[in-house]
Amino acid sequence: MTPQGRFQGKVVLVTGANGGQGAVHVKRFLEEGANVVALDVAGMPEAPSVTDVGAGQLLECRADVRALADLERAVSAATEAFGGIDIVVANAGINGSRGPAVEFEEEEWLRVLDINLNGVWRTIKAAAPSLLASTKSPSVIIIGSTCAVKGYATSGHYTAAKHGLTGLLKVLSAELAPKGVRVNMINPTTVDTPLIQVQSMYDAFVPPGQEPTAENFRQAMFGLHQMPIPWIDPEDVTAAVMWLASEESRYVTGAQLSVDGGAVLL
Repeated sequence: MTPQGRFQGKVVLVTGANGGQGAVHVKRFLEEGANVVALDVAGMPEAPSVTDVGAGQLLECRADVRALADLERAVSAATEAFGGIDIVVANAGINGSRGPAVEFEEEEWLRVLDINLNGVWRTIKAAAPSLLASTKSPSVIIIGSTCAVKGYATSGHYTAAKHGLTGLLKVLSAELAPKGVRVNMINPTTVDTPLIQVQSMYDAFVPPGQEPTAENFRQAMFGLHQMPIPWIDPEDVTAAVMWLASEESRYVTGAQLSVDGGAVLL
């Protein structure tokens, strides 16, 4: 089977599907023959909607990962449309505001953890019955971060959430792998999406004495990597997602795959 058809007949659920990374994941799965359930809190139709896109079908659903009921409704819609779910890409996440960990307002701290950590747990919980019933090599891919391995100042809530995903990954792999469901995690470095191209990131990473502009931010990002890059592209993360979702990684579970230009080694 050609790579273009390696997900033919499989159903993939992607959260945060309307954003920079998520939209690229969705596009690639559709190109390779999957039926995709695309979830996001914004930019989706009020009612689930199915359209033919490329070699697959796209089911768009409005769902907030902070609401388990939303995710359960989306899984039900996917089951009605496609018969179930075989692959989950838990991609939804936010940066949140930046500042010293002990100076965050409680509401902001909890908001970031609720989306970035609890939202992943809710997504997998909602999809678990369908994954466990799948006979098509079910797989879960969690999108983490280099912040799952390192700690960066001014991102305490984000880092705590991503470290929490490491623990969740290990537990889910231990619990689900014996039942045939693989669970893995990708830890990207900064990815060139609107999520990082914001003033708060410029302010946090541009060295003191320099104007916090987009260009100075780009130059500062080179210092985070062993390779001579400021960041990676969404397509670089998608390539790793496709491998972990495919039969090519059939014996890989509980793994954390760094796509980071050597960032965690600095």
